Amino acid sequence: CGPCMRMLPDLEMLKDLYDGRADVAYIDIGKNPEVMQYIPVRVTPTIAVYEKDGKPFEPGDEPSFRFILYSDRNTGEHMVTVTEGALPLESLRTLAEELIVD
Repeated sequence: CGPCMRMLPDLEMLKDLYDGRADVAYIDIGKNPEVMQYIPVRVTPTIAVYEKDGKPFEPGDEPSFRFILYSDRNTGEHMVTVTEGALPLESLRTLAEELIVD
């Protein structure tokens, strides 16, 4: 979508800025609809947020963003954390800094 494509250069810049401390992957759900089996997409863009070890991100007590946490309906296991909607560069930077633990 247009907002996704506008965010892509900012995400790539942050990936370079944080030099390996943050991984960024853009997935076109139009070309890869199977991804929606694992990441609920109600709106685009949707940003799925994971820890470096691949576990779903667990926001702290006072997160900077409105995160949505999805759990497996059968086991209750936390499966994925997302934030929805386009984010400007400064918000993406804040999100990245919240995720990166030095």
